[in-house]
Amino acid sequence: MMLFPAYVAHVMTGRVRFRHPALGTAAGRAKALAVLEAQSLVKEVRQGRESLLVFLDQPESTESTVLALCKALEEALPAIRRDVSGLLPQLLPGVSPRKLENRALIAALGVSTALGFMGSEKAHVFTAAAFGVLVAHHVWTRRGAL
Repeated sequence: MMLFPAYVAHVMTGRVRFRHPALGTAAGRAKALAVLEAQSLVKEVRQGRESLLVFLDQPESTESTVLALCKALEEALPAIRRDVSGLLPQLLPGVSPRKLENRALIAALGVSTALGFMGSEKAHVFTAAAFGVLVAHHVWTRRGAL
């Protein structure tokens, strides 16, 4: 498995999603769309909120195509190179802030459940409260997509 820049939200056979605040601005989105639509291996580009979903013509060469698209995007839109997540790239290279948030949610749920079964009430209540805060933040930040 290849590590992609943090703005690559996910890669699946035949498609890739780019997510970055620079893609949320009209100018940034227009530049990115122009670059991506000019690529020969891109079949279709769908716009999202601060993201672009790109469908590829040749799904069998997804990783090399994604790297080429990243290079073209970075040349046309230098702001996309800036990682908006602070220390995250140094601590966990290749993990986007959204993936880290989702993994923290799952970890808090798992720890809370395990502690509940083990009978540690105070620790169970504490981790359940942390899970509740993480869920509330998750729902609040994605309320437009729900």
